[in-house]
Amino acid sequence: MPRLAETRLDTAVLLYSLLLCLITGILFGLVPALQSAGKELHGTLKEGARGSSEGGSRGRLRSLLVVAEMAVR
Repeated sequence: MPRLAETRLDTAVLLYSLLLCLITGILFGLVPALQSAGKELHGTLKEGARGSSEGGSRGRLRSLLVVAEMAVR
């Protein structure tokens, strides 16, 4: 690379990027966890398990999306 020796690491940009990554990770990881902390998840998960065996248009759509995802990979 012709000008590789002239490049340097800007500490301010690096710290800003790390801070932004940290805030984003907390925002998108912790906020949904706190929202679901007060809910009764056991009953909701049991209902979802029963509903998945019923079929229906929603189950077919979900299956179609899974098949499409696997086909893309």
